[in-house]
Order: sequence, then C-alpha cells, then structure tokens
Amino acid sequence: MTTRRIISWLNLLMGLVLLLVGILHFAMMGHIENFISRQLDLQRDVDNYVVAIFKVNHIGSGVMVLLLGLILIYLSGSGLRRGKRWGRNLAALVGLGMLILSLVLWKSVPKILLEAEAFKIALISLSAVGILTLLPVLFFWKHFDER
Repeated sequence: MTTRRIISWLNLLMGLVLLLVGILHFAMMGHIENFISRQLDLQRDVDNYVVAIFKVNHIGSGVMVLLLGLILIYLSGSGLRRGKRWGRNLAALVGLGMLILSLVLWKSVPKILLEAEAFKIALISLSAVGILTLLPVLFFWKHFDER
C-alpha cells in the first residue's frame, strides 16, 4: 500500500470518528440540558435563557463537527489519495484545528465535565483526530504535491 493510500484511509477513518462524535454530541443534548437546568437555582426566565444559549451553541458545534467529518471523508479520496496539494493543506488545517480545539477544551472546561464519560470519549476522539490527521500529512508533505 502506498503512503498516500494509507494516509487517505486514515483520514477516512478520522472523518468517521468525527461523525460519531457529532452523533454523540446530539445524543447527549437532552442529558446535558437537564444537567444545566438542575444546576441553575434561578428564576425560570433566566433558566430558559441559559438553556436556550446552550442549545444554540451545542447545535452549532455539533453541526460543525459533522461537517468537518464529512470534509475529511471527502478529501480522503478526492484529495489525499490522488496526492493533491489542496487535500494535504485541508487535512493539515482540519487536524490542527481539532488539535487546538481539544487542547483548549482540556484546559478550559470545568472539572465536572472531564469526569463525564461521554465528554472524555469525545475529547479523546477529537485529540486523536487532530493528531492522526495532522502528523501524517506533515511527515509526508512532499507526497502530496499534485495540482
């Protein structure tokens, strides 16, 4: 198997992982909404406001993870397998973005979220996608030099 083919398959797998994280994201939405509502000891209007903000953020980030997964799946065949520069560049950007996102989340979320199994699974998955998408294209940068 060629280097490009292996990296292409790896990116296809990472795209599928992002799709699964996106699905997990939406599957946990009701649970997280209930958790937030129980934590708030405020008026009902404030509770509705906070939950509404959470929903907008959660839906937006979930859709973004799904879209990034689809982008990785697409570029694995159309870009990376064919050795295209744009595929390499896009894979590097998505990998770097996922790596930065996972590092920011590791450092910024409250400890209670890091104890939740679903959150840990999602965060470890995002970290793995970042590393396994970015590093191979960096190490084999010159293998993707076709226009």
